[in-house]
Amino acid sequence: MIIGKLSNLRADIRANTFRDERQIISAASAIEADLIAWLASLPPEFNYTTHTKSVFDLAFQRRFRGITPYDDQYHVYPNLWVCNSWNQYRSARIIVSEIILSHVRRMSDSTSLTSLSEEFRLQCRTLRSTIRRLAVEICRGVPFHFNAHQADREPNFPPPESYIGGLVLLWPLFVAGIVESPNHGLRRWVIKCLQMIGHTMGLDQSLAIADIVAADPGVLHFVTEEGDPLIENSDAPDLTRRHPAPPINTCIKEIPSSSV
Repeated sequence: MIIGKLSNLRADIRANTFRDERQIISAASAIEADLIAWLASLPPEFNYTTHTKSVFDLAFQRRFRGITPYDDQYHVYPNLWVCNSWNQYRSARIIVSEIILSHVRRMSDSTSLTSLSEEFRLQCRTLRSTIRRLAVEICRGVPFHFNAHQADREPNFPPPESYIGGLVLLWPLFVAGIVESPNHGLRRWVIKCLQMIGHTMGLDQSLAIADIVAADPGVLHFVTEEGDPLIENSDAPDLTRRHPAPPINTCIKEIPSSSV
């Protein structure tokens, strides 16, 4: 139901239904609150564990088709359905946060940056931090889809369930992959995973998505180590005018419909 609300919001934004940016931010914030409430109501059956891959565990890397887990950490879930549910939440939360941030930037074009309250600036910093954290969490769940955590699994042939895992990963990997800038390690890792899925499982769609991810400027392309120049430094140049980044809504149009 929450993702349905998000889909309706994106459709309304594209149809120019809202009168101003504040209405869009308010609607997106309400969906963000719904997602947080969903997270708080999860039963213990949704719990997962985080593990660190040993540098000596070469068998794990073979089971993961030669790829090392991102930042050497990976998640283990009760089952594939729970893992996919978490990724649906993370993908939706990233998109909602991107909508809020992008329309805050648009609103700042027409208002004085000094009029944005410190609470508003803090919210934007929190949203950027949340987007990055959720992208990393999506990456940490990828090895689970290929049963890389199971020590008794033979790496020669993918088990039947790993093909399903590769298919359902296309959407969350796309969303996570376009968070950071093209040269970021997370972006390169996601592209490598998408290419592995395409080549080892015959999913050409994954190779097409890898090309789209590689060409995207990134949701947070405007953020430096000091933070968002639009929000945190009123004297900084407007980087979004020189290098405009299409919002996720625009990028989604290029994804083949069967993967969404």
